[in-house]
Amino acid sequence: MIYRSNEAWEDYVKRVLRDGKVVIYPTDTVYGMGGDATLRQAVETVNRIKGEREMKPYPVLTYSREKAFEAGVFNDMAIRVAERYWPGAVTIVVQRRDERLRDATFGSVTVGLRVPADPIARKVAELSPSGFIIGTSANRSGAPPPSSVQEVDPNVIHEAAVVIDGGRRNLLPSTVISIGDSGLRVIREGAVKAKEIKRLLGLE
Repeated sequence: MIYRSNEAWEDYVKRVLRDGKVVIYPTDTVYGMGGDATLRQAVETVNRIKGEREMKPYPVLTYSREKAFEAGVFNDMAIRVAERYWPGAVTIVVQRRDERLRDATFGSVTVGLRVPADPIARKVAELSPSGFIIGTSANRSGAPPPSSVQEVDPNVIHEAAVVIDGGRRNLLPSTVISIGDSGLRVIREGAVKAKEIKRLLGLE
């Protein structure tokens, strides 16, 4: 089932997410896919769609800073970054607080959290039973992330219960940083420059 973003898709997506199924949705970076991040069925379905990949934790998206703070342990530095860049294209890896995210993070003690700027992605997260959705790109492992529904592999679309078409996205992935007791570590530079974050924290 494919919906355009201006159609009434909310009720259907809410049912799909409750049932542990997968949604393809636009974000402020690329097209993502995922289901409720606390449901094992959703995690297993995303694993099957992605295909062979390292068992790296999936990013987790949610709809507000306050909700993200429930899922992870945010020190003062992490809070400052969240307050400056969320909603937006920065994924912050912190110590995992919510045990329900264990499957989505493959048992890791940390979790990458993001509040996306795109209102569609935030609404999908808000409609999920837990308020948290898997935030991986809508492609098989090793393939380029899609910037539009037309670029999503038809086999990936076939595996999803619903697709929300929000038009073309900018293709720049989120910047991924880790913040903990040892300070800031830049894992991947993307839409937000690492030097901006370092400047915010007084590290440059």
